[in-house]
Amino acid sequence: MKKFKRLRSVRKSASEQGLIFYSCLCYRNQPPAVRQKIDNLCESVGGKYAPALREYMTTLGDWAYICEKHHISASTLDRLRRDFYNRW
Repeated sequence: MKKFKRLRSVRKSASEQGLIFYSCLCYRNQPPAVRQKIDNLCESVGGKYAPALREYMTTLGDWAYICEKHHISASTLDRLRRDFYNRW
């Protein structure tokens, strides 16, 4: 199960990162404006890898499974996640 862990490479406080993490995990319960923000960030940050980034950010899916399913390297997904947090 995926748990929140502060990312040192992100220029946000632990509480801000936690807010982003749990906002994304509660995607289905968010108001339309927040869901649209998450979708737009995934599109702008992820480009052709937006579906992989969206799945990783909004589900409890396993990192390795998502990488394999979307044919993306772990380092690329990690970079996209970091950029997602920084642009939030």
